[in-house]
Amino acid sequence: MRRALLPLASLAAVALLATAGPAAHAKCAAPSPFIAAPDDGVVPPEPFVFVFTPAAMELREVRALGPDGAVIGVEHVKLPGTESWNVARLRVKTATPGKITVVATIRAWGDRTWEIRRELTVALPLKYPLPRAGAPTKLKPTTTVADLGVSHYRWTCSHESVRRLGVEVLTSLGKHVAPAYRVDVLVGGEVRRTSVFPSASDRFFAFGDDKPPAAAVLALGHINCFGSSFDWRGVDAVDVRVTALFPDGDEVASAVTRVAAP
Repeated sequence: MRRALLPLASLAAVALLATAGPAAHAKCAAPSPFIAAPDDGVVPPEPFVFVFTPAAMELREVRALGPDGAVIGVEHVKLPGTESWNVARLRVKTATPGKITVVATIRAWGDRTWEIRRELTVALPLKYPLPRAGAPTKLKPTTTVADLGVSHYRWTCSHESVRRLGVEVLTSLGKHVAPAYRVDVLVGGEVRRTSVFPSASDRFFAFGDDKPPAAAVLALGHINCFGSSFDWRGVDAVDVRVTALFPDGDEVASAVTRVAAP
């Protein structure tokens, strides 16, 4: 049984959704891989995009094509995922404005493969000119983390027990939802665990035709019809820092926040 994916106008609306019981959920579905990029598909030159793949699947190949079908170089780096998913960061090596297509080949079940595609537009000037270090304070980007409460329920096929964090990035250009977020767990001020999350776990169940949420919501714990995204065993609370990862390579980190277990 899967939670229906709804447009989210604000973090407050997300908080209401997070408290919904099993009656608010649809039928069961298996998670699928996806390519994470800006919602409108507009990226800066040599953009970073992310491929999220359920752990039961394997990313076999990535490539990018220009508008004429010519192959574009791609740098491929594996990032730390979770028990339930793997993450790859791609850098598409083109600065030429125009359409590009990112293609990922996934081993799904046995020897079966699955090809997913994402069409993007490289545009000038940069869509994400985030202020750099040393810029006036009022222009510096900020990331804030809000506790949206706990989603906890059990039903015939699965269960959910997660702490939901709403993440908002504010720059001089307005509010942003990043394609991916790095969650660091700190102990004594030092990073002990790191995982990269999508803007919402429901992206794994959108099957390529659902609009991403208007606000980022990270689910830490056991996700319904999926598995664990965060190990809470032996702890009542942890200190986390959330960093938004943008397509131009900029990273905007939050302050360290104390987060209670679900």
